[in-house]
Amino acid sequence: MGETDIHRDLMIDLIEALGNYYIDQSQVYVSGNILLLYDQADPNAHYSPDVLVALEVEKIQRENYKLWEIGKAPDLVIEVTSKSTKLQDIGIKKGLYEAIGVREYLLFDPRGEYLRPRFQVYRQEGSGFYPVLIPEDTGYLSQSLNLIFREVDNQLRIIDPVTNTMLRNPKEEARFA
Repeated sequence: MGETDIHRDLMIDLIEALGNYYIDQSQVYVSGNILLLYDQADPNAHYSPDVLVALEVEKIQRENYKLWEIGKAPDLVIEVTSKSTKLQDIGIKKGLYEAIGVREYLLFDPRGEYLRPRFQVYRQEGSGFYPVLIPEDTGYLSQSLNLIFREVDNQLRIIDPVTNTMLRNPKEEARFA
């Protein structure tokens, strides 16, 4: 779970916003902080992405995400980086997500202390990840999800480009209910 309340809240906000956006789509699996097991022969070979979205994967309650059973990597992974996870997020995890076929890898530093720039994206192109230049005014349009990810008021927010509205986090949902 997140290193601080800021990290934890952002993870929950992203997971819930994406979960609500895909609520009626039975073949979109959204989760976070779940074990992603990637080597059937080694039960210790796992990481727990902060947020993951897998298209064309049944939306069911899972104890973990076993790559060999599901048959595909998540399409998008987000890591909310912190002082204690920065080196793994930009090193080991980035290499693993690239190797297993994650299509898009987003990193966000909510405090703006560990990453420069604080919002980074890597996209699978050909044989590996390539960094994507993110315009601050428009954000990053995910090729997998067709949603915009953008820094807004020091938070990573998600925008539906069709309606040009931000996906609501749980606090906003409660306010507008």
